[in-house]
Amino acid sequence: MSATRERRELIEATEDGLALMRLVGNHFFDWRIAGSVRRRVATVGDVEHVIVPGPAFIARLDALVEAHAAEGLFVACATADSIRLRRAIYPDGRTRWGLRYRGLVFRGFRHELFMATMDNVGALLAIRTGPAHYSRELVTKLRDRGVHRMEDGHVVDARTRKIVSVTTEEQFFALCGVEWIEPSRRGA
Repeated sequence: MSATRERRELIEATEDGLALMRLVGNHFFDWRIAGSVRRRVATVGDVEHVIVPGPAFIARLDALVEAHAAEGLFVACATADSIRLRRAIYPDGRTRWGLRYRGLVFRGFRHELFMATMDNVGALLAIRTGPAHYSRELVTKLRDRGVHRMEDGHVVDARTRKIVSVTTEEQFFALCGVEWIEPSRRGA
């Protein structure tokens, strides 16, 4: 669900995602745009990001949001256009501003940031690329195989309860017993 406008063209959503990445700077180890942008859907409501943050990432993001609030929520970025950056308010009237998941509004649209680790970036990328029904099916297939399950965003060995490193989306699909499918072929 978008924050202020309903939907926008894929190219605009992609540009917004990349602009947000540039704004944060190099305070991350890995950053992937996921969701409907990654699936190449013609119009996009929100932009999902899967990020392996660096040590200063959370502090940098907090500082940016606070600076925008202190400056009337407007800041000129390097391309000379004005942007607005703030915490997103969801339909329940609350924000999502934790260490693993954050919702913000950037350029009038919601962006959802999912913090990953090197051990779960492949699983989160697959799940956050979606669409939702496809992601649920993957997680169900993983669980039904009886060897692994999802726990706090990580794939865990069901017997030993140890985290299984899943650094690529292809690894996650294999653990689910499913052949990897190009994001654009996963549906709307």
